[in-house]
Amino acid sequence: MKSTAIHSLGVLIFICSTYALRSGEVIPNQWIVLLHPNTTDDGVSMHLSSLDLIVSSIEMSPDSPPPPTVQTSTFNFGDQMKGYVARLPPGTGDAHVQALVDGIQSSDQVLHVESDRVVTLSLFDNYDSYDVDEQLWRYYGPWRRLHVMGHYVAQTGAPWNLVRISHRWYSSFLSSIEYIYPRGAGSGSTVYILDTGIDTNHSELSGRAYWGASFVRGRNGSEVIYKDDHSHGTHVAGIVASTRYGVAKQTKVIAVKVMNWQGTGATSVILAGLEWIYNNANMTINNIINTSLRISSSRAVDAVATMLINQKGFVWSSSAGNSASDACTNSPNEVEGVVTVGATDRNDIVASYSNQGRCVDIFAPGSDIKSTIPVSMGGYGIKSGTSMAAPHVSGLLALARTVHPGLSPLELNSYIKKYSTRNVLRNVNASTPNRFIYTVLA
Repeated sequence: MKSTAIHSLGVLIFICSTYALRSGEVIPNQWIVLLHPNTTDDGVSMHLSSLDLIVSSIEMSPDSPPPPTVQTSTFNFGDQMKGYVARLPPGTGDAHVQALVDGIQSSDQVLHVESDRVVTLSLFDNYDSYDVDEQLWRYYGPWRRLHVMGHYVAQTGAPWNLVRISHRWYSSFLSSIEYIYPRGAGSGSTVYILDTGIDTNHSELSGRAYWGASFVRGRNGSEVIYKDDHSHGTHVAGIVASTRYGVAKQTKVIAVKVMNWQGTGATSVILAGLEWIYNNANMTINNIINTSLRISSSRAVDAVATMLINQKGFVWSSSAGNSASDACTNSPNEVEGVVTVGATDRNDIVASYSNQGRCVDIFAPGSDIKSTIPVSMGGYGIKSGTSMAAPHVSGLLALARTVHPGLSPLELNSYIKKYSTRNVLRNVNASTPNRFIYTVLA
């Protein structure tokens, strides 16, 4: 069922679309504020009502325009975390901006303040993949059939990335066209995909893809849309759960739209999506979060991730990032329990764009990955990036839940690392674990 809880955060994505779209760039006059957990609802209301008083207290000349109104939107993660997003209109003078920031930071109720920032997809746009893909497609051919082998299922004629993750050694991968995975195929798990949305009517995802919530307005800014108007989210969902291209073919995927048609968003909108998941997820099933996004380091996002993992039992797969730098600079990659995923190509070489470092837990295929895109855009497409690597791990986590449903999030993360293939990848730097995902779990 679609959510009608949009708050006022949906408008923030429209602001981003009219502003410079560089990942991590500060959105002017917009802040994320965390309050102390013991702040009462009345305390929150009193604090918010004081913000306009702070701004209006600035002495101005008689011919100055009236003081700006502070726009706020609250978020609430039960008793564990409360906060809000504050915004001043464009063109607000420096004196009013500084007065508001000083007033917020000096409040006894405030735990943390950070600037809202632009979020982008972990998609490597400049990677020429079409010739390679056509070659692979001719070699492997379309999906043909499945056959059962004891506790496992084999998909014959599988795409290269699925074949690779179910074979330990590169030589055995080259001689096979089969993807092998546990018979449960991720049944009983749900992956929440914070992204551009999912084409839930795609035949490859039929009956397993659903809309959860949208916090994004359309191009005209008039109404919230439930549509993947970019293609990234549907591609990610296909890697997790599609019939031909999915790692976990019986897993459900739920769309939480936090990114617009340009593939951009804001940290505050990510928090809105996470709040929706916190309040609406079915906690009787196994829940996984996938963020194939470049979220600049955010204490607020890290705090929510910690809470969802430790108190709600979520597992979380996050893309390492595509700037060929330190994965720890993106959130929530430093949080214990989050699986941070780097990208490789079909030659077992870490992709030149992939972030590395101590925060990377494991690698998965990320270059030249064929998967689903909205039917209106052609139905199938090839993309590259750590965006494509992370959903391989989301699917793997769903498979692991099928094999060992009783494991905690931290135990599950340790389990997939234990069964990973080690020391087969090239171009791994000294600070990064050399682990590659493996699906033939026991």
